[in-house]
Amino acid sequence: MNMVDHLINVCRVLSKKGMRYAVVGGIAAILLGVQRTTLDIDILLEVEDANALMEVVDELTSAGYTIDKNDVMVAFEERSHFTVLLEGGRFIDFKIASSDIDISTIRRRRFINIRGEEIAISPLEELIATKLRILGSQKDVEDALHLMYLHIDKIDWEYLRNLLNVDVFEYINDLIARIEQEFKEDAYILRKMRGLKKLKGKIEECLGKS
Repeated sequence: MNMVDHLINVCRVLSKKGMRYAVVGGIAAILLGVQRTTLDIDILLEVEDANALMEVVDELTSAGYTIDKNDVMVAFEERSHFTVLLEGGRFIDFKIASSDIDISTIRRRRFINIRGEEIAISPLEELIATKLRILGSQKDVEDALHLMYLHIDKIDWEYLRNLLNVDVFEYINDLIARIEQEFKEDAYILRKMRGLKKLKGKIEECLGKS
């Protein structure tokens, strides 16, 4: 079974059980047009009732997924995450919504249709902000910039700035500088950073910031 099949199966169960969720992370970036690969599916869950969560777990178990219920309860109590392993080293990571940006991701989620199934996905602004503010790796900065470039006319730039609480491009400059310093001996990473700076420049030019 491929990742799209797993995504559809899981989201169908969540919808059936009335669980509010949003697909986030790398798989969300892919669904929004970013050309990259991923071995995981990240899903944010809004849940305040342990019984409701366990009903979802039971339904997923019936659908063939192996889930450690102790891990689920710890994740619920700690407002953290639990993981379901798939074949081939792939996995599904469920995170219990807890932060302000988690809550706004669920509240402002959008829907896309995949093979007739309505899939809830993170809004662009929260997805970009999470990749920059929470994660901040080289791959996350790359994802964020590609999302900005692909959807430049759809993004609420002022709202994104408020999510980051700083100018978006200044923040990216700082992240790129940190990555360049951390990997200053890695020619491949440095080359990637040069490419990302060029892409950032194109976005700024399109926005009239250059």
